[in-house]
Amino acid sequence: MKKIKSILFFLLFIAALFPQQKEVRHCRITFIIEAPGLPDSSKVYISGNSEKLGMWNPSSVMLESRNRGTDTVWSRSFSFPLDEKIEFKFTQGTWETEAVNEDGSTPPNNILEIKNRFIRSMKVVDPSFPCPLQP
Repeated sequence: MKKIKSILFFLLFIAALFPQQKEVRHCRITFIIEAPGLPDSSKVYISGNSEKLGMWNPSSVMLESRNRGTDTVWSRSFSFPLDEKIEFKFTQGTWETEAVNEDGSTPPNNILEIKNRFIRSMKVVDPSFPCPLQP
């Protein structure tokens, strides 16, 4: 009996040294950009406050383009932990070509707080991109 108690104590001691990590639940988010005025050959990027979004590098994370009927859409999916707050913007590779408001002003960061697993996609229709600067 004493040997069994010693073994149980040893197992509890080992378990205390290696606590189980709490499982982090994730949610897969798909960002979809529809910009009918943007040429099909354009490159669209997402930039934000997480490593998956390039840590605010405007040309680090390119969205994938695909034709849908007569229009091109740009999209990409990411997996984020629940309860994460992400901030992001869309660009064409530089901060001079980031998406702007209708009046040409720079909008604040987009913010998405991932609170549950029911968010599936974030769709942005017709963001305005300024004309690229000519050399």
